[in-house]
Amino acid sequence: MSAFGFGELHDGGNPVTAAFRTGKNAPKKKEKPEIIIPDQEDPDNRLNQPRGVIPQGMRSKMDPGKMRLAEGTVENPGNSPSIDPNKDLWVETRSPAGKVYFYNAKTRKTAWSRPKKAQVISQQQFLALAISQTSKATGTSGSVSLLLYASSLIFSEFSSTSSDASDVDANGSSCRKPVGKVAVPGTPWAIVWTGDGRHFFFNPSAKLSLWEVPEELKTRSDIDKLLKDGPNGSQSDEEEEEEESVTDKKDNQPAPTPVRVPEISIGEPPAKKQKEEPTVDLDAARKIREIKAAKQIEEMPLEVRLEKFYDLLRENNISAFSTYEREERKLEKDDRFLLLLSTARRQAFDDFLADKAQLEVKLRKAQKDEKIAKFEEMCENWKGNRFSEFAARFARDKRFLAFDKMKERETLFFAYKKKLKDQSLNDSKKKKEDIKLDFMDILDQKKCQELKNWEEVVEKIEGLAAFKAAPEDERRSWYVSFLKTLALEQDEDAKLALKQHEAEEKKRRMQEAIEKRKRQAEEARGAIGRQMDTERKKHQTGAARDTFVTMLSEKIRSTDYNWDDAKSKLKKESRWSQVSELERSEMEALFHEHMDSLKEKRKKAYHQLLQEHKINTTSSWKEIRRKIKDDVRYQKFSSSERKKEREFNDYIDGLGTKARQEFQEMLEECRLITYETEEQIREENEAGKILNEIIEILKVDSRWKALASLGSERKHMTRGFVREKHRAGPPAPITASQRNPAGTLQNKRP
Repeated sequence: MSAFGFGELHDGGNPVTAAFRTGKNAPKKKEKPEIIIPDQEDPDNRLNQPRGVIPQGMRSKMDPGKMRLAEGTVENPGNSPSIDPNKDLWVETRSPAGKVYFYNAKTRKTAWSRPKKAQVISQQQFLALAISQTSKATGTSGSVSLLLYASSLIFSEFSSTSSDASDVDANGSSCRKPVGKVAVPGTPWAIVWTGDGRHFFFNPSAKLSLWEVPEELKTRSDIDKLLKDGPNGSQSDEEEEEEESVTDKKDNQPAPTPVRVPEISIGEPPAKKQKEEPTVDLDAARKIREIKAAKQIEEMPLEVRLEKFYDLLRENNISAFSTYEREERKLEKDDRFLLLLSTARRQAFDDFLADKAQLEVKLRKAQKDEKIAKFEEMCENWKGNRFSEFAARFARDKRFLAFDKMKERETLFFAYKKKLKDQSLNDSKKKKEDIKLDFMDILDQKKCQELKNWEEVVEKIEGLAAFKAAPEDERRSWYVSFLKTLALEQDEDAKLALKQHEAEEKKRRMQEAIEKRKRQAEEARGAIGRQMDTERKKHQTGAARDTFVTMLSEKIRSTDYNWDDAKSKLKKESRWSQVSELERSEMEALFHEHMDSLKEKRKKAYHQLLQEHKINTTSSWKEIRRKIKDDVRYQKFSSSERKKEREFNDYIDGLGTKARQEFQEMLEECRLITYETEEQIREENEAGKILNEIIEILKVDSRWKALASLGSERKHMTRGFVREKHRAGPPAPITASQRNPAGTLQNKRP
């Protein structure tokens, strides 16, 4: 689109620059001349101006050094052609491919052929003409900024004599041309208005035009305002004043008066004309084809017509998974499609697809079998049984890569190994059958059925190769099978030999049964003997354990012994030999059990001694020690005074713990303390009266006196219990129940 009139102009829409740049000396496409619009932050704002008007404060700057003409320069226009007002003015230019075409800058038409009864000038002459007219109108020369003005003078003069070129065409195409554009800030999109009052959205970066609002602009709130303001939305007064002031400061001269410039452009090369195809009556043509097909149906046999129909399907490469409805429109254009009636045609189509699908399945199966055969050829060269090593060895082999999935390759590998194993078993089985047949033939050839027993048979044929090849454990059974076969054929010798063999076999089985019974009896006697030995050893071990426990009770009476000292003392006893069968670990375990039992007895006796002297939580060790030090139970407890004192302190702690538990039970039993007692204590006039009354009642109980060593702590414990009772709230009624963790109902009493 052009810079001002939205015409399709080359290189930014400048008509003079476009005419020059498409000429012989035009630079490469990437080397576009730099066009700088001063005092304007957004170059798209120029689109807000009326169509064909150069905005104030905007001047295109071009480097005159880059403008080189074949005839003349910007400063020296050279030969300026004269304009014939009675003829249309056309400009000769070239397409990007180098092909010459002609462009009417007034009517914006293009043509490949040279126009007749028209004045045709080159691009250089067009530019020289524009510069010449500019110099005459403005009295200046060499100002590139006046090129647009010069071109306007040319076409204003030209339009005065040729009014037809400025009129719109009969189809009203000018109404559909763009007349205004507004860029959407912050996006590559612009809103473009056409001459018929419609608008669309254009993205020059993506070369995309849409009538509806793009998805990324639907959430913007300023789109409606931009559409309402239209293409001629005016700037604010402050922006206009600021823009004019900046322009005046830079140029030191007033902005040029807006000049009406015609929309001129070199345009795009005209498209090649398409040959118009004559219209054909399709219904009439189809009737003609049907008549022709009906005639061929009468003349041709069904087999020939079917073959032609199948050829049609093959030529169109119909897929085996397609449908008749999908392919009907493509096939009906061929005359062979009408050689069959509709019912027969559909049936033939289905038969063709079925045959093709079956053929494709067979082809795929054959291809897969071929790939498997090549894979097995590769497996034949590998003697190992591990797939990982096989895959590493043939990782780049085409036969290995013919299968995409590693799991499929592994399956084929192990399937081949199993196939080899089964083949080996079958081969060995077949070989064994051949050996058996050879053995039977030898028996038949040597007339072994006439011999009395198996031993005579062995003596007669043991030197033959067939006898040696037969497995040793199978020879006798094969001989019996040989006799049974002949017996069925009513061979008397075989019957007698079979009876003799059966008698010997029975005798042999009886002998084996007797031997087996003897072995079982011996095993039973051995088991009984082993059981008796176990019981005997168990009895001896129990007697030795009892003897050792007795020795510990008699000789180890102090808790100060360790195992080494005790063992040294016990070895001096004559009974030590009776306990030598015991394991060392068992002796040590019995010793520790004895020591634990002895310590527990001494501890109970020591506690009983302390209890007899009525020790309470306030008793001291020194005082009690003077009283009990002469007692035997005190002396036997331990030889260490520290152990005795430590046990005394533990006993006192136990009494304190027990006393606190009993004190808690006493508070629970006291009916004067309820959940309302805390409120009563808070609301009483005389502080501490209710609590003192409760304590006076509790002092009568022995459990209160048992904690006399705690002193005032008992009062704090009572006060804490009252608060806890208040925090728990009123008790549940007697009939209330709740589920315990086990899931059963349990009554909750107050």
